[in-house]
Amino acid sequence: MDERYLRSVKNAKFKVGKCRKIEVDELFSALKLLNGVVFGTDGSTRRKFKLATVEIRPRNKPERRKKKETENSQQQLPLGRGG
Repeated sequence: MDERYLRSVKNAKFKVGKCRKIEVDELFSALKLLNGVVFGTDGSTRRKFKLATVEIRPRNKPERRKKKETENSQQQLPLGRGG
């Protein structure tokens, strides 16, 4: 918590320097808001300064491998400090 947060939220139950517990829905709501701000700012900046853009396509999800195949492909590392 900082002064800027408290000024914008106007919620007296929070104190400066204290941690705020949030629910999962609040986290996703904040991520959605931040995502909107980033995309809006990005588009506005691109148009204002006539910046070139490059489309970034989403990557295809890797195919799921069978459990045995996955186990065989993972490197086995020793646990503990060994010696």
